[in-house]
Amino acid sequence: MNGVVPVSIPWPAEAGGLALRTVDSVPGHTMVVPTGRLLGRLPTLAAALDWRLGGRIAQRVAAERFTGQSGERLLLLLPEHPWPVVVLLGFGQQLDPEDFSASLAQVRSLGGGQRVWLDPDLAPKGWRAAAPQWLRAAGERLVGL
Repeated sequence: MNGVVPVSIPWPAEAGGLALRTVDSVPGHTMVVPTGRLLGRLPTLAAALDWRLGGRIAQRVAAERFTGQSGERLLLLLPEHPWPVVVLLGFGQQLDPEDFSASLAQVRSLGGGQRVWLDPDLAPKGWRAAAPQWLRAAGERLVGL
């Protein structure tokens, strides 16, 4: 984990120990964080990742630079971290196949290294029925609790 453990932000209650162990065990270059509309908190795995990143995701959410609305994307370049590229993808309340395809193409165009998608507990409607299969078909890796 390269010893990166932020001490300045409190441990988020929604990011249980299992979530942190899951995030810590994920190798890769690019961490992809899909989510539905954020309603006051980050999804569980995203909250654990945020804690490892010293609150960088929460800062962007608090500044309303990312709310999880459909089509929103946020790219964080963090060369000093185990995951130097973190991409947040907003899918709103309902997963749209065209938006998903566009998001997948954009993420894949980043190139460089292994990508890992975090399975969101704040998933938009339709995510569970379609997204895991689409990601498998595209050769992407999805990690969940």
